[in-house]
Amino acid sequence: MEALLQGLRTLNRIYPDIGARLRELRKARQHTLHDLSERSGYSVGYLSRLENGSRDNPTIAFVWDISQALDVTPSFMLGID
Repeated sequence: MEALLQGLRTLNRIYPDIGARLRELRKARQHTLHDLSERSGYSVGYLSRLENGSRDNPTIAFVWDISQALDVTPSFMLGID
């Protein structure tokens, strides 16, 4: 359990470009921030801040939810698939 918690704490350090990856995947699927917000349940503001790098440290739940909303696997979302 502790290893999982440590992994969650370091997600942003492991994948520092998650915001850029989010923007790339969102645009490739021709979704607006508003579309992705509706599909994922996360606010437009949160998604925008994450994409612009002014918000970091997303949770593994966020990666899962966004992956579902973009119809990709979490590992693809993280750029490791």
